[in-house]
Amino acid sequence: MEYQPTSLNVQHRQMLRSNLLTAARRLNCTIHGTPVYGWHDRTIAAKVTVDSGTFWLRVVSELVSWASGNFWEGNAASSDITSVPKPEVLNMLEWGHRDRRFRAELLTYISPSPVSASQELLAEPDLTDEWWRTFDSALESLAGHPTDRAAYSQLETTRRLRAYFADRVDPAVTYWHTAHADLHWNNLTAPDCVLLDWESWGQAPFGYDIATLYCHSLLVPGVAERIRRGYAEILDSPDGVRSQLLVIARIFDRSILGDYPDLVLPLHRLADQLVGR
Repeated sequence: MEYQPTSLNVQHRQMLRSNLLTAARRLNCTIHGTPVYGWHDRTIAAKVTVDSGTFWLRVVSELVSWASGNFWEGNAASSDITSVPKPEVLNMLEWGHRDRRFRAELLTYISPSPVSASQELLAEPDLTDEWWRTFDSALESLAGHPTDRAAYSQLETTRRLRAYFADRVDPAVTYWHTAHADLHWNNLTAPDCVLLDWESWGQAPFGYDIATLYCHSLLVPGVAERIRRGYAEILDSPDGVRSQLLVIARIFDRSILGDYPDLVLPLHRLADQLVGR
C-alpha cells in the first residue's frame, strides 16, 4: 500500500522536491519523469541524466540529531561490497537548513523494477530459477563480507524480543553474520535480481535476511512455502527462529504507524508457532 500524504505533510513534500532540485543543480543533473517518495516521505528520488549517462538521484531528509552514523552512511559504506548485485554510489553531498540535514546520493541506475510496489508481497511474482540462484549467491557472498557495522546489537535484540515475547524465547544470539537487514520485496528487483537500499546493512543474527523475506511473503502462500522449504535449515535453526521473531517484532512496531495492516494477524500466528516449539 502506497503511503498517502495528508495536509500536514504536503509542505514536507514541497521541501523534499525543492531539495531534489538543489541536489540536481549542484551535481549537474537533469531530472526526468516524476519523482518518487520513500517510506513515510523520508526520501525523494528521481531518474536523472548527467551528460549522456542515466543515473538515480536520491535525497534523504533527517533531523540533525539523526543525521549521522551507520544508517545515515549505509549506502556509501556498501561500496566495497562488490560481489552482490546492487547500486553503486558515484557522488554525494550534504547540506543543512535549520534543524534538518539533507544528503544527496547519485547512484547507478537500476533498470529492473522492484518485485513489489509494497514491502510485503501481495501477488505471485514471476521469478525464474536463475533469479533464485542469483539471490542465493548474493546472500552467501554478503554473509561472509567483513564489517564492523552493526544492524543489530545483542542489547537491542534482547530488548526487542523481551518486549514482545517475554521469557518465551532465549534472546542470546549464537552466530552473527553480515546482512542487508531490510530485505523485503520492494528492495529486490526482477527479472534481474538486484538488492536495493543499503542504509541498514551490517552484522545481524544468522538468518535475518531470509527471515525478513519470509515474513514479508506470508500473504502469498506459494512464495512463503517456497522460502519455507528452500531455507528450512536456516529458518529452523535457533538463530533462524530468533531472527523471525525479531523481524515480527519490528513489523509490529511499524504496524502501530499504520503499516502492514493485512500482515499483522498472519505474523501473530507465525509467532505463536515459533514460541510454542
